[in-house]
Amino acid sequence: MPTFTIFDDTRVHADTLDAAATLTQPSHVELYARAFDRLSQGAARGAAARSLMAGALASLD
Repeated sequence: MPTFTIFDDTRVHADTLDAAATLTQPSHVELYARAFDRLSQGAARGAAARSLMAGALASLD
């Protein structure tokens, strides 16, 4: 699964199954920042995240 790390507003490190790249072109950094914002909107936090994890653990029994 591809992953990425945003270091700041000037640099992103992206990993794929067979390559890695450090991106510094502003349009590329902005693309990843927008992707992070979209992913963050769907993330569970706090009590909701704990509840999801507890349910996942319970399903292993």
